[in-house]
Amino acid sequence: MPFKNNLAYEASAGSGKTFMLVVRYLSLLFRGSDPTKILALTFTNKAAHEMSERVVETLEELQDRDELFEIAKVTELSPAVFTSRAR
Repeated sequence: MPFKNNLAYEASAGSGKTFMLVVRYLSLLFRGSDPTKILALTFTNKAAHEMSERVVETLEELQDRDELFEIAKVTELSPAVFTSRAR
């Protein structure tokens, strides 16, 4: 399935939305998107803060995270590309 730049997720609580939003955000970054041009919306400030923390946390620990393999699948790039670019 080709990568789509614009995408919306709608799901119930506890279904993995934050995981998928972090994967999506990092996939866009690793594909060369300008971070100032990425819009991610949540319903609460708490959720926005959690998503922001998870993005940073994932980048810091990318080699040891499940998100790495999901990002590789979404972007169709090698996991090695991400660990070198994450710095």
